[in-house]
Amino acid sequence: MPDFSAFGLPLLVFYSMAILASIILVIQVVAMLFGFDGDSDFRMDDLGEADGLGFISVRSLTGFFGGFGWMGVIMLEGGFALPVATAAGVGVGGVLMLSVAYLDPASIRRTPLP
Repeated sequence: MPDFSAFGLPLLVFYSMAILASIILVIQVVAMLFGFDGDSDFRMDDLGEADGLGFISVRSLTGFFGGFGWMGVIMLEGGFALPVATAAGVGVGGVLMLSVAYLDPASIRRTPLP
């Protein structure tokens, strides 16, 4: 187990996001294995007048924060500066978020692609 007291604040934030998103991902996978994968995922467009936000869901946000956190950790551990690590994390997280939204059957029929 790494000594988290030796980490700086940015690395601690990246690790926290990555680990929390990974735990949520594992819970989602275990739930799917036991048949709890229905349309129970909360989406922003379930609130009403948010037709263009069908890609924002618990699954897609988990993908974003997992990709953001782990990419930030990899970049900072690799010696890159914080702005570069943050930009790479946003890029990878965004790709994962949009990929999850595109592959989710409930999102495909709700989210128009440009």
